[in-house]
Amino acid sequence: SITSYEEYGLLHDNPSVTSLEDCKYVAAINIKEDYSSDFSSFILPRQLCATFKYKGSYGEIIDLVRYINQEWIRNKGYEITTMPIFMKYIKNHLIGDFKNFEVKIFVPIKVISKF
Repeated sequence: SITSYEEYGLLHDNPSVTSLEDCKYVAAINIKEDYSSDFSSFILPRQLCATFKYKGSYGEIIDLVRYINQEWIRNKGYEITTMPIFMKYIKNHLIGDFKNFEVKIFVPIKVISKF
């Protein structure tokens, strides 16, 4: 049985331009021990990311992702890449006994200009 893991979510679509019904999301875990199974696995490549820590309640994460994609990125000298935005759950309200969630969000970016 798996006893030590981290919970992640990968957002494959931008909810600012893709309807919520069509947005793709992958739930994943990072297993911190040797474990073999028939589950699919993947490794995210090393990449430059802007990071955000956020605490909120159900439904607020979409507004934060929209803010990052539409407002935060403007005039920063960065561009969001085509790699998925991903988040590490510190507190997951969907499977834990919490009213709110806490996440660290990683936004893959590349430098497009230097100030």
